[in-house]
Amino acid sequence: MILNYPHFSVSLYLINFLYLDANHKIVLFMFLFGRTIMHDYAGDRTTGFASPAADAVEGPIDLSQILDLRKPSRYPVKVRGTTFTPRSILDGDVLIVDTAIPAKSGDLVIASNNGAAILAELRAKSGSWWLISGNDSHEPILIDPTQDVDIWATVTGIVREKP
Repeated sequence: MILNYPHFSVSLYLINFLYLDANHKIVLFMFLFGRTIMHDYAGDRTTGFASPAADAVEGPIDLSQILDLRKPSRYPVKVRGTTFTPRSILDGDVLIVDTAIPAKSGDLVIASNNGAAILAELRAKSGSWWLISGNDSHEPILIDPTQDVDIWATVTGIVREKP
């Protein structure tokens, strides 16, 4: 008799289970007739029916590669405040910003307004560029060369820790 669960199976003399090792590789642990056998698991050995999702197995997700913070123009910026909560950017979130990517209308940007760093949506309206708040708590800011308003970086990603 074999009992199959997503990560555990038991037969008369064989116990298999999977776990992540220190290098985040999936390892197949087998206990067979009193011997312990460990193998790197590639999804090709099963103890029952093969998974229909076996063809869709992908490698591990590497956030350092996705976020690419090694680029000299990429920076993490921690959000303080609740202005962009309606757009699902919460207090404490970490934004990944890039100073080398040119901003376009609709992008979220980190800007400087009279020396204060702000998060805003860049929007082109009536031939002018505006910084729009995430809610109606602040008036739109006109980007004017005579004012102290600069676009510093474009938001490229967001990282949220579980609260």
